[in-house]
Amino acid sequence: MFQDRDFLGRVPVLYQVHWRDGWPLIGDPENHWRLPVTQQKPELPSCTAQVPSGSDDFEEEKLGLQWHWNHNPDDSRWSLTARPGHLRLISSPASDLLHARNTLTQKIVGPSSIATTLLDWSGLREGDIAGICIQNIPCAFLGLEIRNGKPLLVMDRNGGECEVQLYDSGSSTLQLRVEATSSGEALFSWSADGSIFHRIGKPFVMEFTVKTFLGNKFGLFCFNKKGTGGGHADFDWIQIPIATPSNHFLADDWIPACRYDLERGVDTIRIEAKRPDQLLIRLSEGDFVRFNNVSFFEGISRIEAKVRGPGCGGTIIFHQGIEERLIGSMEIPTETSWNQEHLLTCPATSASGTHPLTLRFHCAKEGLIRLKEFRLV
Repeated sequence: MFQDRDFLGRVPVLYQVHWRDGWPLIGDPENHWRLPVTQQKPELPSCTAQVPSGSDDFEEEKLGLQWHWNHNPDDSRWSLTARPGHLRLISSPASDLLHARNTLTQKIVGPSSIATTLLDWSGLREGDIAGICIQNIPCAFLGLEIRNGKPLLVMDRNGGECEVQLYDSGSSTLQLRVEATSSGEALFSWSADGSIFHRIGKPFVMEFTVKTFLGNKFGLFCFNKKGTGGGHADFDWIQIPIATPSNHFLADDWIPACRYDLERGVDTIRIEAKRPDQLLIRLSEGDFVRFNNVSFFEGISRIEAKVRGPGCGGTIIFHQGIEERLIGSMEIPTETSWNQEHLLTCPATSASGTHPLTLRFHCAKEGLIRLKEFRLV
């Protein structure tokens, strides 16, 4: 099966299959109409978890399995052996990033991720530009361009330059970085020494689009904007730290209400078009959401929740653990205004450690409130 992970694209997942009356049924045996976001895997023989690596030092003579080209590559214009230990991309003419061949990409692993690369730009010629990008529709990149004989740092958003700076460090190398946040923004920065990174440009909003379905990707590129080419860029390495497990939360961080593992009866709506942040809506009597992995700490005394109207009012009951021990009860007032955000609180007591957290909703009719996020502090 596939799950829609917004700007990360559609990802394949495994679901439990069981049989009833000779028919295969997928997902939760108690609720075939709604597939859970995550499921407990069955007991399997002990084995070591294999985590795909996004980082690459380009020491091998072939590309790792994490990489794929944005177009059919021109094999005469890239190499892992021309300068051992480096990925060399030879520039060719292109009007913009989307039309540039030999852009090497890999999927962004969520919920958030950071990619940093070391670029040697000494082989670039006039009109060449090379760097790091977010590849999708729309796209964005941070690159170094040779323009009128000078090295310029260029931040581009979907084919339009939004920031240009002279790179005058005196070095032929620099580090380029892009951070993909869990809120769907890409933050670009650069560093001359690898220790201090300078943010450039405004946050770029990564979108999910049916034009690609693949979601946003990190990429390394080199092309020529003046219709010539022939120069080259050498990438020494790219470092992408292993992503944190999805849907594992710290109790005192704001936990998005729509990042549940299991639900009954609820629905979601985007807060802003083409952004991943959502509200939990249509909360009715008996509905619930469950978060399987929440790390609690000693000394928790209250629960805070951000909500928006309209809502008929009622109660949200917070339960900890498989046995659903009561740890807090939050009264929700009637709210008639739309989109005005309120911060609600209630007392709480909880045990430390990692436990499931279940929110159960109680109200007289559908529409308790619209819940954005919560935390325990």
